[in-house]
Amino acid sequence: MVADASEVAWADRPSLLVGRKNERRHIDDLITAVGLQESRTLVIVGDPGVGKTALLDYAVGAALGFGLLRATGVESEMELPSPRCSSCALQ
Repeated sequence: MVADASEVAWADRPSLLVGRKNERRHIDDLITAVGLQESRTLVIVGDPGVGKTALLDYAVGAALGFGLLRATGVESEMELPSPRCSSCALQ
């Protein structure tokens, strides 16, 4: 039987995030804690092009079996008086 790509642990794909061992370890520790019923939040910030989306994709792949809410912020909405989510997806 051939494994579906989504079934292969992202931790087994270190070449996808070259030089991100510490970040991957932090994400893995966070997911382990959530699996133990501890509350956690993952926020990734950084300049354009530094790999934020790749780290988020790693987290999604590593969190198979968990309910996930993924949101995308819009800079033009930063100054609005009430928080909004213009792009939210329950995965």
